[in-house]
Amino acid sequence: MLETVKKTYYRKFALIGILTLLLGAVIAALILYVSMSREPGSSYAESYTVLSALREELLRKSAAIYIATSVFIALGIAFISLLYSFRVAGPVYRLGVFSRKVASGDLSGAVKLRQHDVIHMMADDLNNLTEKYREVILQMESKTRELREIAAAIGMAKGEGAGEAHARLSAKRDEINRILSNIKL
Repeated sequence: MLETVKKTYYRKFALIGILTLLLGAVIAALILYVSMSREPGSSYAESYTVLSALREELLRKSAAIYIATSVFIALGIAFISLLYSFRVAGPVYRLGVFSRKVASGDLSGAVKLRQHDVIHMMADDLNNLTEKYREVILQMESKTRELREIAAAIGMAKGEGAGEAHARLSAKRDEINRILSNIKL
């Protein structure tokens, strides 16, 4: 089975997403740990006051870190999505432009993708298809030119030369039929 998108693409995308989430959680934990370290008081009353202040501060800082982490994760996911969409959307756009060019009859050129783009196999298939049709058309042009030459020879030939020219004409017709038989409609 041929793949349009390699299986590693999905694994890489998931791995980078998970790593982004883990990095956000680690950063949040470090910020919270560093900002919350305090010495308890020397007495029970001082310790209670410190704990009470810590509880309020913990709530405020947890909310701030949650918001900052959420923004970090959202930006990370947006960046990853943008990065991977360029690896898919750009090549798909180029394939579409090239397909319209081929459909209009222009078989020159080829689809060129960047090294890390995802759909290389599809682009290679389209390039191969275009090359094969280009070869068939060139063969047909060559055989048509030969047919014109034979037809001109028939027009000028008389007697035995005409029979030989008819045989060459028949052979060229068979060659053209052989070339066209490779194309299925």
